Amino acid sequence: MKIKKKRTLKLFGIIDVVVIEEYLETMAAKGWIFNGCSGIFYTFIKGEPQNLKYYVSLFHDGSAFGSNGDNIETKQYAAEWEAQGWRFVYANGRQVFFVSENQQVEPIKIEPDKHLKRIKKCINGELIMWPLWVLICLMNLFTLNNSWPTEFMETGSTDLCWVVLLVFWTGHALRILHFYIKSKKRVSKAEDVIFPEGKKAVIYYKVMSILLVATLVLLFIELLSGDVEVTVAVLISLVIISVIVYFGIKLTRSIGSRKTKAQQIIIVVVIAVLACVVTIVVATTAAIFDVGGNNVTIEYSDEDGLGTVKETVQRDEIPLTVEDLGFDVSGLIQADTYCEKYMTIYGTVSDCWQAYYDQYGGPAYGIYYTIADCRFGWVKDKLIEQYMTTDYYGEDTEFIKADDEETKRWGAEQAYILTDGYDEGHRLVVYEDVVFFIENDIEFTDDIINRIATKLAEQLD
Repeated sequence: MKIKKKRTLKLFGIIDVVVIEEYLETMAAKGWIFNGCSGIFYTFIKGEPQNLKYYVSLFHDGSAFGSNGDNIETKQYAAEWEAQGWRFVYANGRQVFFVSENQQVEPIKIEPDKHLKRIKKCINGELIMWPLWVLICLMNLFTLNNSWPTEFMETGSTDLCWVVLLVFWTGHALRILHFYIKSKKRVSKAEDVIFPEGKKAVIYYKVMSILLVATLVLLFIELLSGDVEVTVAVLISLVIISVIVYFGIKLTRSIGSRKTKAQQIIIVVVIAVLACVVTIVVATTAAIFDVGGNNVTIEYSDEDGLGTVKETVQRDEIPLTVEDLGFDVSGLIQADTYCEKYMTIYGTVSDCWQAYYDQYGGPAYGIYYTIADCRFGWVKDKLIEQYMTTDYYGEDTEFIKADDEETKRWGAEQAYILTDGYDEGHRLVVYEDVVFFIENDIEFTDDIINRIATKLAEQLD
């Protein structure tokens, strides 16, 4: 079966009318005739190869979110062009697409100052969105949660995504702003506006496309390295949200000219709420029915001896266990054992935990540790600083430097003891590019330190 219709994705901006015209003419020469567009998606119908001439005019149709050209303003505007030999193809609220078989036909000329005012009306929305996106990106980049030191490392790949979005939107806005300033200077000299050349715009959007694709690939790899159920839930929610947004945009544009701006805003708000509801429902469902292969049920007696308590716990393989420390766990109930690994732009973080209960479900033995393999020196320094300043354990706790003998036994550059004046059961050990924190209410004897260092030699090296 021959393909009669296809859709392409192009990151063309609102001012890249020359690039769009060249692209549509190239597709027509291959037998793909432009039929319409929705955002960055262009739709083509299969036909005979034709030598067509396209023109894309910037024209704000007066609606809040754009329409398909079915409003009075766009129809009147299209009629002027059709009288000059052009055929109206499509309108998206900011751009109007015309086509002609006559290669000699010229676009309608308007006075430069009027042309600039029309362009400004179309690009205002793009410039207004720029500071909003910058604010959103910066808030996510510089909101480093200090409730636990490694949290900023665990969100490293997400940070990269915000960096790329920030670069993309800033580059997009600056291009438009630069274009407008140059156009304003030309108009002041009674010269007409000149839109960006095709080659420069294509190079710019190729670079941006590579950045976006690389970021998406990195995020997808991060998802695959995590919990399978969470990955599936995220992908399902993204698909559903994409469908809702796609049909929502189609619906909004199709009825745009028949609704007031307030009604259009209500429609978009409803779409956004639906997307949020879908995300919450999918995430909640995944959490409720999360019965992965690592989840098991354990039983222990009620503290008052009134019955049996059943509890679902997680069982993962971890590099260092309670048994590795030489403790006798016979007669105890193995509870949670998990190890989450985060691969980010800052480095790799492994959060591991293991707990044992007595017959009544009370804590008997437990071990928690974090191994942060820092990719940059400033990351290691910041991590140490956050450990030193966190009040997670209370205001009376502090890290004091261990003596040289203990530091030597760890084989580390530095070693610190977390103390509250009574207990000294935690250690922060710093290597060349690894920060190791272990939380355990035990005495760190020579034997214990040797067992830990030997068991984690590969991770701490």
